[in-house]
Amino acid sequence: MSATLDLAGATTTLAADSVTSYYQVTDTVGGGTLVLSSGAKINFDDSPGAGFVAAASAIIITINGNSGAPCYIQSASDTPSWRWSMPAVTVTMVATRCYFVNGNGPETSSTWTFNNCFFDTGESNDGWCSIEDLEHATGTALDDVTVQAIIDGAEREIVEYLKPYNLSGDSTLKEASLHLSIARLYTRYNLVGQLTNATINGSLQYHETKAWALVDKFISTQDRTREVKRWVQI
Repeated sequence: MSATLDLAGATTTLAADSVTSYYQVTDTVGGGTLVLSSGAKINFDDSPGAGFVAAASAIIITINGNSGAPCYIQSASDTPSWRWSMPAVTVTMVATRCYFVNGNGPETSSTWTFNNCFFDTGESNDGWCSIEDLEHATGTALDDVTVQAIIDGAEREIVEYLKPYNLSGDSTLKEASLHLSIARLYTRYNLVGQLTNATINGSLQYHETKAWALVDKFISTQDRTREVKRWVQI
């Protein structure tokens, strides 16, 4: 088991691009500060009780990632049996360009400020659209954190659409995810005035229509498969 970081009422700064493993982060005194410099990573043990101790509710967390060197707070395992605990909602946190991976707990609080952060609960759709897929298809120069957030948002839409059919999707939805991600990327560009209305009304509509047509095709294919299985069972 890794060590526990006790802020003890003082400031602990993790160096740029450092990788540190902890079982827990706590503060036995109160009022401590944890600072992650650009590119710093915290790996929490894949163990019960790992993460930020709930009693450390008066600490300050400052995360200074950037587009070239985002920070990570994550589980030491890619497929953990135990997810680490997010900070208490009373913690003051200002985070820029940070991935929170396989954490357990709230993603928002009135005392938290996030700037281009990304939450991965471990329920991502492996094999669907990747950052590289969207970058190659569009030539976007947005940073990877933002691109991944756009993809995840599109895939959550697809997952929600599939729920009434009792389907969760698989890698055959990769093209649907790519088209919907392109549509959502164009929507973002439109909101910040980087695309004309003509482009929005054309390309965006095309990719959105194509995405949902592929999802509907997936659903109909699954329905036919279920029908065949029912006949086989009889």
